[in-house]
Order: sequence, then structure tokens, then C-alpha cells
Amino acid sequence: MNNNQTNYGAELSASEIEKFVAQLFRANEIAVQQGKIPTTLCIWGRAGVGKSELVAQIAQQLGYAFCEVSPAQFEEMGDLLGMPQTDGKNTYFAPPSWIPQQKGPGILLLDDLNRADERILRGLMPLLLKGEMLSWQLPQHWYIIATANPENDQYNVSTFDEALHSRMMHIYFKTNLQDWLRWANTQNIDKRATNFFIHFPETFDNVANSPRSFTQLFQALAPIQNWREHISLLQMFATACIDEQTAATFVAFAQDEMMHATVMSHWLDTDNFSEEVEKLLYQQCMKENVLRSDILAAYCNKWLNVVAASTALNPKQQQNLSSFLNISFIPGDLLMLLFRKLSALENRPDVAAVLAQPQWSKKWLM
Repeated sequence: MNNNQTNYGAELSASEIEKFVAQLFRANEIAVQQGKIPTTLCIWGRAGVGKSELVAQIAQQLGYAFCEVSPAQFEEMGDLLGMPQTDGKNTYFAPPSWIPQQKGPGILLLDDLNRADERILRGLMPLLLKGEMLSWQLPQHWYIIATANPENDQYNVSTFDEALHSRMMHIYFKTNLQDWLRWANTQNIDKRATNFFIHFPETFDNVANSPRSFTQLFQALAPIQNWREHISLLQMFATACIDEQTAATFVAFAQDEMMHATVMSHWLDTDNFSEEVEKLLYQQCMKENVLRSDILAAYCNKWLNVVAASTALNPKQQQNLSSFLNISFIPGDLLMLLFRKLSALENRPDVAAVLAQPQWSKKWLM
């Protein structure tokens, strides 16, 4: 992604960034052993997409220590360099308290790096390149990851000049609904929230909002047992967190009993797929004796999100997924598109096992 000649690097999903960082750190370890300088990484992305949380999660997955600091909070060079000390002969700078003291491996996160004052950014250049300042250096096997917002009119940020930019590798964190649904499932986010996105996936990509905005909304509303009985309260919270149009869609969703009744996550667990899924889907898509492929396509996309939101399919759920892919009235081109999207789900051997069944090769050859 490029804007005003700034190179933000490849657009990567959360799982792709995890793989990227793991490989980068393996290379950094080799570089350190050879007496070379490890490489700093900058992760760009919109505000509220979870860049900082992702870095902390990566540290946990790798078994690394983790330390976080926001250079935008630095008011003067002393916050960066530390306080001057003397041993009677020489003056040196003692490391500031935000510098990790424990042994590595570890990740030092410089959060929202380009929110810092330009003077602070210039002072950080030795740390970004060599992991050291005037009188101190990072403990061995500590590596730096920075996060930053794009340099455009939506953000009040400092611009990286070529000297600063070239001190780091750059990648861009691009969120997608499938990743968020999988994350929400691990965080016990209200199931009504994931159901909202399953019915209205387009709202997730609205640039006026962010995953953080939605998460704040869903956490605030989780204690309310019956949303329909508190619509005015829901509307107040919705407009406090997300844009007006999306808030209106969310409130309408909360008011619609049928929408709640069609909780598609139940489709994976049904014991009567033919009656509760296939027959219902046919009724929803058949209008005036014409099969509405647009409605069917929307349901296929919703089904994809249901599968993505699940942690791992059990045997019954795998069977129901197989049954969905065998529905006779789904056109071949639409089915093939769903196959491709399902196969693109990362780290899902449970889904891959369904797609690897020999019946599908026979189906495509018919």
C-alpha cells in the first residue's frame, strides 16, 4: 500500500504477520550470533485494528518477554536517553525505566511511533538501527517492533524521512472479518455480536469504524440480556461507538426477531440438516418461482463467516459443512467460489479435511 511515496510494505493478515515475525526473529538470532545488527520491524495499519495486541500475542506465542512504550509520551530527550550520572570521572546516561532489564529473548514495542515529536524520532534513530543509545543498549536478544498509522489526512502523525524509514522493514496489517470472528470466538465476545457480522459482513469493512469500536460496543452491551427491551439504550451506545448508518443497521438488527432466530451458527450443529438448513435456505432464496442467486450468494458468504468463527469443527459440524457443499440448487460457479474462500482459511485442518474428500473431484467432473 502506497501513499505519498511512503512504502508500507506488503498487506498481510494477522496469521501472515505471525509467520513473518517468526521468520524475521529467526534471522535476527542468526545475525546476532554472527555479530551483525538485527532488523527492526514497523507494522503499519489503521487505528483500532489491533496492531499492539497482535504484537503482544506474538510475543506470548514465541515465549518472548514483552515490553511496551509509547514514544508520543516523551516530552524531552531525557525521557529517551535517561538521566545523566557520574562515576567521578565520566558522565554517562542511565537507562530510563522503560528499557527492559531482563534477559531476552524479548520484544520491545514502540507503539504509535509516528505520533512522537519529530525531535524524539530523530533521537530514536540509533535505537532503531543498532538497539543502543549513548551509554546503554538493549539486553541481548531483545528486538524492536514499532507500530504506526498511515501518513494521510486522517491521522495527525509525523512523517518518516528516508533515513528513519530505511532503518526498518515495513508491513501493513490488513484486517478481515474471518480473522476477527476467529479472534472473537477465543475472547468470548457476545455471540449476538458475531451473528450481526454474519448477517451484515459489509459493516466490518466500513472505514468509518474500526474493530476496536465494535469491540467496545459489544462489551458494553453484553450484560443486557434482551436487546429488544432496551432499544433506546442500544442506540445511544451504538452512536457513541460507530458511525450513524452502521448504528442504524445494528439497531434494526437488534429489533428484528427473525434475524435473531436465524442464528446461522446453529446450522453447524443441527441434527436435521435437510429440514433446518437446506429447506429453509431454499425458501429464503426462491422468490416467485425464481431462484435468487444474489440472496444465495449472500447466504454462502454468511456460511463462510460461520465456519471462520468456529474454533475447530467437530465430526458433526464437518458433516454439516459437507452437506452444505452438496446442496443441489447452489450453482457450480458459486460453489467453486465458496470452495476457494474456505480453502483460504488459514490454520484450519478441520476445514481442509472436508474439502479433501474424494466426492468433490467427482462432483467437478460431472
